[in-house]
Amino acid sequence: MRFKLFAPANCSVHFKDIWKTDLSGYDWVYCFLSPRPMPRLYAKAIQEMKPGRHFVSNSFDVPGFEASEVVEVDDSRKTRLLIWQIS
Repeated sequence: MRFKLFAPANCSVHFKDIWKTDLSGYDWVYCFLSPRPMPRLYAKAIQEMKPGRHFVSNSFDVPGFEASEVVEVDDSRKTRLLIWQIS
């Protein structure tokens, strides 16, 4: 994978079942799912992640929760990265 070749030493990527993974040990959680599971996954993130950590969604909002930051990616899909800081 390209990311593994060029990733910073303090960064790792895990391909796991997110529903069975304890998110408390992660500083950043990135997901690219679909709109339907986003409310459930965000609830899991705010329950398990420590304050100050970040939850990132590629393209999909979490209804009822405004993202702390939105990054517009300059790509052919006009991707939006929605970032919530866990409080």
